[in-house]
Amino acid sequence: VASTGGMILPPVMGATAFLMASFLNRTYGEIVVAAALPAILFIIATALSVHLIVLKEVDSAQVDVTIDTREIALALTPVFISLLYLIYKLLIQEASPGIAGLETIIVLIAAEATKRVIVADEKLSSLSELVVLVLKGLRTGGYRQSEFTVVLAGVGVLISALSITSIGFRLSTAIVNLSGGTI
Repeated sequence: VASTGGMILPPVMGATAFLMASFLNRTYGEIVVAAALPAILFIIATALSVHLIVLKEVDSAQVDVTIDTREIALALTPVFISLLYLIYKLLIQEASPGIAGLETIIVLIAAEATKRVIVADEKLSSLSELVVLVLKGLRTGGYRQSEFTVVLAGVGVLISALSITSIGFRLSTAIVNLSGGTI
């Protein structure tokens, strides 16, 4: 359920937001603003549901967990910085998703390297670990992107076929005619 929320929660919204922006001839920012309230309501409903289920299922369970918030915050700082940069590029500068994504990856790598230099005692080994992680990430990203590219290519062919033949327009006109002109 939570991963479904990520598809409608700004600013992430998956690839759907970019497709909507393209089809509706709107900016990414306008799509994000339109999706904000329904997404917030979805997250609140999900959190409330989980809370009520936990109250029902766990009567008097005592949990003793210590959380090092400094360590968690430090680990997530590069991701947070890169996410802020991505939001800035997409919403403020209205950059293309490809350019914004590439620049955000560079910002993420730079923020992670900076964090490792500041925090690590053994700076050289920490940076070499980062290089290995970046290379592994690029390889994994390439594999995952290839699957996504095949799907997008298929969608592109389908959309082009619908545009060239005007089947989409004719189909929507036929549906409106069947409804008696009521959109």
